Amino acid sequence: LTGLLAKGDQGMDAVQTNRHRVLGTIAGFLAKCDSGADTLQANRHRVLGALAGLLAKGDAALDNAELVAGLLTRECLGGTGVGKGIAFPHCRTKNGQRVVGAFLKLSQGIDFETCDNEAVDLFFAFVTPTQVASENLHLDILAQLARMFSDAELRRRLRVAERTEDLHEILTSWKAPG
Repeated sequence: LTGLLAKGDQGMDAVQTNRHRVLGTIAGFLAKCDSGADTLQANRHRVLGALAGLLAKGDAALDNAELVAGLLTRECLGGTGVGKGIAFPHCRTKNGQRVVGAFLKLSQGIDFETCDNEAVDLFFAFVTPTQVASENLHLDILAQLARMFSDAELRRRLRVAERTEDLHEILTSWKAPG
């Protein structure tokens, strides 16, 4: 997931700047994209571990173990699978310097306890640092992702893309229909 949201901004100005970038484009905080994590013999824990690793690459202040724990804790509060083969794992951290996102596509979906019971193959994870991001920013990101991934053409393009560069381009160039 390529790009970083806050790019070093601090404090309330960063919240407003980050909020604008999130609402405008995913490119502002997408740090890494990956596909084909099937070599992990994917299950929920391994997918969250892979996503934590991708997120940690987006901000040197992030700790992989803390991210795995945060993502797992959030899943225990309520599943982040939203249906149509999509999940938005997310958490907050006290150690990060910026909002970071990561995208993972599996060639075969896994059980992620979604409301429609469909296997999940598209994961967009993000982490927001408590000292930089407000609760509203966290919710704004979820709302933006929900709008984005409700686009059937976006989902189709992501599922047929074969290269991580293509996944990144699809995600970062997306514009709301209409």
